Amino acid sequence: FVKYLLALRDGLRVEAVRIPLERPRASVCISSMVGCVLRCSFCATGRLGFSRALAADEMVGQFLRVRAESPRPVTSAVFMGMGEPLLNYDAVIRAAYILSQPGGGGISSKAISIGTAGVVPAIRRFTAERHPFRLFISMTAASSAKRRRFMPHEAAWPVEELAAAIRERALGPNALPVAAS
Repeated sequence: FVKYLLALRDGLRVEAVRIPLERPRASVCISSMVGCVLRCSFCATGRLGFSRALAADEMVGQFLRVRAESPRPVTSAVFMGMGEPLLNYDAVIRAAYILSQPGGGGISSKAISIGTAGVVPAIRRFTAERHPFRLFISMTAASSAKRRRFMPHEAAWPVEELAAAIRERALGPNALPVAAS
């Protein structure tokens, strides 16, 4: 893994990570915010507080910078760096589409993953809009009581509601893969 600390146009900084994969390839982990509003207890980004959401071009810029310095071909991207991607929904989706275009990042839409700590309304929106990207959920714990200790937003979007949104995505008319981590 190679971690990059990148300065934005306003002087704030975000991290991006180059992740080595099999068959000498690499992936780029992209940040969607400077800091994070969720404040999950296990996450260093949450302790930074929240400064702002990133624009789509800033996310694409992270990918292009890391790819330019990669000794391996970069064949995938994951939105799960600093910040909660689904709380910056429109910009993340825009960036993912840019990365999936030949003139953008040239990455297959199936090789673009968007992570979430469980923002249920955005998961439902993502499902309804039928985007071609992968969605993965960071559960941390399966019980609501345990999850609330680590992830304060559990109070707003309880695990039962999260499970229902995941089921809707998995069983929907145009179901695409959902992974849990």
